[in-house]
Amino acid sequence: MNFTEWASGSEMLDSLRDKHLIRLESGAEGINRYYEIDLPSQYDALNVVIFSTGHREPTVLWLEGQSKLILACDNWVHKVDLAAKKVEYSRKLTGVFYEFLWVDEAGACTVLHQLGILRLELNGAIRWSVDTGIVENFVRIDSDTIRLAVLDEQSLYVDLKTGATTKFQDTTLR
Repeated sequence: MNFTEWASGSEMLDSLRDKHLIRLESGAEGINRYYEIDLPSQYDALNVVIFSTGHREPTVLWLEGQSKLILACDNWVHKVDLAAKKVEYSRKLTGVFYEFLWVDEAGACTVLHQLGILRLELNGAIRWSVDTGIVENFVRIDSDTIRLAVLDEQSLYVDLKTGATTKFQDTTLR
């Protein structure tokens, strides 16, 4: 997914003032990155904009034939219904977003972040969560298992279907 980065939030908002805006922001101090998501032509009257602290560029994935999207930036995950021009959910993570490990077509997802993993339901409710120290590295063992290297702790195996964990004494992931 493409997006445009703007030099300032006021410049971005000024140029988009005639369009319907969905504004997503971290709510944190230090916002210094401003993004406009490039939407398909059927959404010309709509813009989704992100105000970010700049920890990482946003990650944006299409859902349901490009009528919805799920995106993550800073320590937030958002699901947006473009046709209805609304945010379906916004979920704050306990750490900075790293990546989506799994996303289904309707928007349920498993999210890896700086301080663990969580599984979100379609409505943004937390199905399960594994809280850790700082995740330094990870390896997919198979489609249902991931091994996390956690700073100053034992490695941790996480079952991605259930959230069940097993500790593992190994430092080769660091």
